[in-house]
Amino acid sequence: MDERRALAEIRRSTSITVVAIPSFDQNTEVPYTPTSLETAKKMLEIAGVGSGDVVYDLGCGDARILILAVELFKAKKTIG
Repeated sequence: MDERRALAEIRRSTSITVVAIPSFDQNTEVPYTPTSLETAKKMLEIAGVGSGDVVYDLGCGDARILILAVELFKAKKTIG
């Protein structure tokens, strides 16, 4: 399954509040390389994320780790 499609399917059932979106320069020298969904799931599993946890992801990109933390691991809150 295409990762973009999988992320969109996760987002459909998620309530997300966007506080601020910084401007983004498409001509930046640093490429954006997303973490695969499988790797993100494994990271959250190893971290032992649960229903009482707040997950921070600085530089979260498309927020896939944060979304997975809430949807699959029932994290209390996420901040990116």
